[in-house]
Amino acid sequence: VLIVDFDNKSEETVFDGALEQALGIAMEGAPFITAFPRSDPARLVDRLKLGDKLDEKSGRLVANREGIPIILAGSIEKSRGGYRIAVRSVDPNKPEPLTTATATAPDKSDVLGAVSRVAVNIRKELGDTSPSASQQAETFTAASLDAIREYTIAQDLSANQKDEEAIAHYQQAISHDKEFGRAY
Repeated sequence: VLIVDFDNKSEETVFDGALEQALGIAMEGAPFITAFPRSDPARLVDRLKLGDKLDEKSGRLVANREGIPIILAGSIEKSRGGYRIAVRSVDPNKPEPLTTATATAPDKSDVLGAVSRVAVNIRKELGDTSPSASQQAETFTAASLDAIREYTIAQDLSANQKDEEAIAHYQQAISHDKEFGRAY
């Protein structure tokens, strides 16, 4: 799957980049799903001058070029004192979504949990029947939003061969969430 940038209608920058990482981790809980590394399509979008975001439109072009069968396009918006998260799975060659899942979070500390719930629903719709389909392999604490954000920055730096800078951000991720195994 290719996870494109979330449409952040909440206008809270803390969610930028973090939700895509969390969705990727949650989706890979299904044994047959692999999330395409986000740094490669982002560089391709920049190189082809398709814009400054890996949105659904540019994601369709990248998916077709790379042979990726499914795009996941998400959004987050404020809703009744909390947040609403929605994710659509899309065949890059068809206009209509294959499936859509939504979840709500009463506050920021539950947003990553809502992303995980959405992922479980999308995985089931895509055919995940494993016993772990209702459980998340990696759980998130309330501090994980900051940890995921630091992890995302570290991943981007690492992909650009800036390992020393990346290490500092991996360490920040661990300081926010000592249970965040990927950061180790």
